[in-house]
Amino acid sequence: MRMRTIWVVLAVVACGGGGADEPTDEPTDAPCGTDDDDDAPPSLLKSMFGWLKGKKKRPHDVTPSAAPVDDPVQRILSVPRGIARLDAFQETLQSLPSGTAGHRGVAMAFHRELTKLAEGAAMDLSLLKSRVQHCANALQEAGEAALAGALLAKIGKRYQAAQLFLEVGAIEELEAAHAAIRDEEGGERLAARKAYESFEGLFAVGLRKDALHALQEAAKLWPENPLYEEIKNRFFARLPQERFRLSFGRTTVDVCHRWPLTIGRGQEASLLVQSPLVSRVHLRLERGDGDDVLVVPAVETPGDVLVDALPLAGRSQPLRDSGLIDLRGVEIGYRRQGLQVELWTALRPDHRCMAPLGDELALDVKGSALRLLRRDGDLFVQEDPGVLVAGTPLERDLLLLLQDALAVGSTRVTVSSTS
Repeated sequence: MRMRTIWVVLAVVACGGGGADEPTDEPTDAPCGTDDDDDAPPSLLKSMFGWLKGKKKRPHDVTPSAAPVDDPVQRILSVPRGIARLDAFQETLQSLPSGTAGHRGVAMAFHRELTKLAEGAAMDLSLLKSRVQHCANALQEAGEAALAGALLAKIGKRYQAAQLFLEVGAIEELEAAHAAIRDEEGGERLAARKAYESFEGLFAVGLRKDALHALQEAAKLWPENPLYEEIKNRFFARLPQERFRLSFGRTTVDVCHRWPLTIGRGQEASLLVQSPLVSRVHLRLERGDGDDVLVVPAVETPGDVLVDALPLAGRSQPLRDSGLIDLRGVEIGYRRQGLQVELWTALRPDHRCMAPLGDELALDVKGSALRLLRRDGDLFVQEDPGVLVAGTPLERDLLLLLQDALAVGSTRVTVSSTS
């Protein structure tokens, strides 16, 4: 009983209480020992027990660093402006669920990009029909029917555009879009569109040379349209130059149209010889009188070069129909067949160099022939039903382009640059 009284007294003192009848104006609903009054002196209980358990420390207010947010629009805008950026917009839209904020944001940014190209860069959006249609579909899903209609009107889909404008009551936008289309339908822009359509049709049926002329005409009629110029430049970039590569199986053939041919360890050599004992340009093959081909030393001391077992000895020497060149221990085979020369090293027999002496070149592709013709500086694959392009037999001479894939018999032949 005595111990209980002592604890009651201690509790009263700790709570700051006086006698049982002492009045107070302080609120009494706060429990004993709370931190409501930080300026009050510590109570007796806190003084007594604080040294046993210590005062609980409050954690410091630390603002957690926000995780980086992936902004698909900023990521897309980091792609250089042009076809690549438009493709990035389309691919991103396909990866985002429709109806989400991210999908809507990308759709609106895609619309701004297309509008800038149409208005700022004077681009004909009818050349980008599939991309414009994809953007319009995304805008419809985002509830932007009027914007979708404006895009569709620019690519000639007036009926769909009219339905969308009527759906949202945008009659003025419908009339403005139709007026803009009427203004653009005449003159050189119309002729440019028709020329470009001719380019697409001619290219599809394999008349690539005629297609190139149509593309050049479209770019000439509408010089402010950057897309025509970009497509034309890409077309010219795919035309094989004086040296290009044909590959099939493990065999690669570098076709060289520029004489003289060079042999050495330099990367620009017609036939690359990977030996430290060989100069960058060690030998040259030059055209002589008629159809002769001469081996000419390109270094001052060619005495260790043998052509068909005969020392070159500082003078030119004609090639026979076939034979061997010994270049400081590196054996180089050669063969003349008709009006063409073929070179290879014994170490790499599947990597060859071929050069025509005229305007024709015949390549043996695992027993089947692939014939190339040069006309007016351009290179054509000769008509041959045994050669397939995109699964279709070659029924007319085809302008050869880099990145082409031809089926010769059962063998696939690809065309690429040597650089």
